[in-house]
Amino acid sequence: MSNLTKISQKILDDAQAQAENLLAEARAKLDGLLEAEKKAAAAEAEEQLKKERDNAVVLREHRLAHARLEARDKLLSARQNLIGQVLSAAETRLKALPDEELSRLIAEALALKPLAPGDQLLIPPGAKVQLPAGVKAEEDPSLCAGFSLRRANGVIEKHDYCELLRDQREVLESQLLEFLTGAGS
Repeated sequence: MSNLTKISQKILDDAQAQAENLLAEARAKLDGLLEAEKKAAAAEAEEQLKKERDNAVVLREHRLAHARLEARDKLLSARQNLIGQVLSAAETRLKALPDEELSRLIAEALALKPLAPGDQLLIPPGAKVQLPAGVKAEEDPSLCAGFSLRRANGVIEKHDYCELLRDQREVLESQLLEFLTGAGS
């Protein structure tokens, strides 16, 4: 029986060796799988980190662009407000045009193109102007500052400086904006 014990022992030893080999192979496969999973997880983490960095950059650029737009809008609003104040002040000064200055402007206009029979000189209400000899004026409540000449043929020559300012407002705003921004210099 000793042979049987030897054979049994040999079978057991072979089985043990085979089991150890299988276990070693399984451990090697497991280690390989673990290493592959670690690499995949590290690559995924790196990819996620890159995406988050990219998102942070995009978010920062978006916030900067938004801040720039807000700053630009505030600057444009301030400039527009300033332009409005300048034009409003100009209109206020035109309305306060001294009667002597208005008298001089009327005299110059009539010297260039005198009144003909049937023509009328229109002045703002309350204006106390000195008119050339023989010239009479009527008050026109629609006038702000300046005067108008209503010719006998129906043509009205407007010299209402507030109206001229309003008519030219867009051009003046553009020129003031150019001046304020230094554009065109």
